[in-house]
Amino acid sequence: MDALFEVLSTYPSLVYASAGLALLLYLSVLANETRWCKFEVLLGISYVFSLPFSGHLLRIWLDGKDGDDAAKFVFALILLGMTCLAYQIHWTKSTRDPVVIASLHITCILSRVGLLFAAVKAMLFSSGFSRDALMGDCVFMALLISGNMCHLKKVSTKDGGLRMTGCVRKYVVSDAVLCFLIGLVLVGFSDIVADISVNKKSEIHTMLIKSFGFQVLAFSVQSFASLCYKEDQEIAKIYLPRLWMLLPIAVCIAWNVNITNATICEYIFLCTSIVFMLQNLRICFHTPSTTKQD
Repeated sequence: MDALFEVLSTYPSLVYASAGLALLLYLSVLANETRWCKFEVLLGISYVFSLPFSGHLLRIWLDGKDGDDAAKFVFALILLGMTCLAYQIHWTKSTRDPVVIASLHITCILSRVGLLFAAVKAMLFSSGFSRDALMGDCVFMALLISGNMCHLKKVSTKDGGLRMTGCVRKYVVSDAVLCFLIGLVLVGFSDIVADISVNKKSEIHTMLIKSFGFQVLAFSVQSFASLCYKEDQEIAKIYLPRLWMLLPIAVCIAWNVNITNATICEYIFLCTSIVFMLQNLRICFHTPSTTKQD
């Protein structure tokens, strides 16, 4: 990291050239909905490939220091959440329901606003993070939020209507409420969650837990919005990526938890992930299959 900054400070023209090229690419992607979706999917692919190296990537934000296992795990959860959003965009790219498109943009905006808020707060009030990395986060998230808002303005959802009848919709309501409550706890009581889940709590754990909490709240809003989808098949397209996100979380927790000597918090994490998995399985399997995708 220091070597990179040294090169950039030696050749400032590289900074301006890179920034100009990135701005041109951003504007070209921003001008077209299809390009923006492809860009989101490419981001998701990059998140997937970065998961095995999440511990090394975390060092960028920690100013070269190693994070403990708890910090690495929560950082991996954040990457999984962003991957899930990207895959939802890919899975629903052929939809004709504007409510689906609007809910995806709103979920992305809320999730990224939460990450932006956490980065700004860490930059202003925390000393354990790299200010350069946090500044890069702020710029990147602001550009992504602007893109989502730009494309959200083009969507008309006047013909959408709330529908809560049917087995699938009832499961969606319970999932939305559960996501909202868990996200509220993670965001509003991140200090308490860090106290009971980490042996040596630090501001790093609190910030990462709060960031993941914002993502869970965004998924809650998405679940409530899916009640306005015209077809239940579109709901399944949203919940299937979540199921794939929850599976490695549950496996990772079960693998690292000593069942005979586990803490209450570890039992809660394991049971919550299993409950979410079962809930997502119910929604996907109670929905008519959508076998053909474009």
